[in-house]
Order: sequence, then structure tokens, then C-alpha cells
Amino acid sequence: MSKRYHEIMENIQLTTETREQILRHVSERERKAKVQTMKKWTKYLSVAACCALVVGAAYGIHTLHPDKTVSEEEDMTTTDVADGGVQMPNPMQEYGSAEELSDAVGFTVKEIGELPFTVKETQYFTYDDTLAEIRYTGDDQEVYFRKSQGDDEDNSGVYNTYSQETTINMGEAEVTCKGDSDAYELAIWQQGGYSYSISLQSGISLEELQAMIETVED
Repeated sequence: MSKRYHEIMENIQLTTETREQILRHVSERERKAKVQTMKKWTKYLSVAACCALVVGAAYGIHTLHPDKTVSEEEDMTTTDVADGGVQMPNPMQEYGSAEELSDAVGFTVKEIGELPFTVKETQYFTYDDTLAEIRYTGDDQEVYFRKSQGDDEDNSGVYNTYSQETTINMGEAEVTCKGDSDAYELAIWQQGGYSYSISLQSGISLEELQAMIETVED
């Protein structure tokens, strides 16, 4: 606490409540002073960062090693900070293809062969090296296909409540499809010791969803 506060307290008798109010007031003033100092440094650092970007662009600096994919580079640098301040590896890792994804999780992960929209981007992820996800992104649609070991779980990560639920038979599997007003956004099934799910940003017809499922069945 500041010297000024201690000098005042030596000559004034305060109640506990008044003492706490003064402490909070002084602490707040000190905090605001630190914030102002940080804002000044942030401004200077921003200018320096812009200069570095300009210089880097002028000389054509590449941040990625020519022999590494983007996902491999991110794997080395992406971390999450735990409550105790310890950096932990990010459990979500990205790969460059379905083949790389399959190698990472130790089982085959197929691509969806029938998508009712134009795909602009396809991404491949693992979660803790046990769950595989392929993400398809279009202009106004996004699809998540997941596969994991174990045949007794819903691995979709979707907890929405739907008004419509339909079960369809796909080979040896019973697929639960969920949605609203004949627009389906979720399919969940288990087959051959694995759990599967397909979730969508926007609902599609049951026939379109069934066509997608048929392409990834084992």
C-alpha cells in the first residue's frame, strides 16, 4: 500500500468499513494508473508491429518452413493457458487431408461424398487424438462429420432440442436424425465399434442427409 495511506492512518481512527472504502479507492487509483501506462505502451508496440510487417513484406519473409504444412506449424505454436498459468498443448490439432487425419487417430476416416452445397473450404481436426472431425464450409452452410472409437456415445457435441426425430435403417446401423419442420440438422449412429455424427448449420431434407450418410458408412 502507498506511503501516503500509512501516514494518514497513523493519525486517524477509522472504522473497519471506512478503512475498506479507502483501501478500495487507493487500489482503484493505482489500477487506473497502470492501465494508462499499458495503453501508452500498446500504442508504441502497435506502431512497431506495423513497421515489422512492412519490412517483412518488402523482403518476402515466410513464417512457414517450406517442408511443413500450415497445420504442422500451428501444432508447434498453439497452446492454451490453464488456470494455474501453465501452458498446455491444444487438444485440437489440424491436418491436411483425410489420410493424415486417419493416421493421427489410428482408424480410417472417409470423406463425405455427397454434399448439397458448394464446398469452399475443408478442414481436418482431431480432438485429443481420439475423435476425428472433417469440417466442410460453404457460403451459407457448414457441416461437421465426426467419427470416434466406441459404439455407445453421441460424439456430435450438439445439445439443441429438436421438435422432430426420425430413425432410418442404413445397412446394419440405425441412424437417428433430428431437426425441425422436415429440415434435419443432425444425424447420430453407431456401427462396427465406432460412433458417427453429422451436424449441419442449416437444415436439409432427410433424403439429402441420407445420401451423405451412405458415403461414409463402413
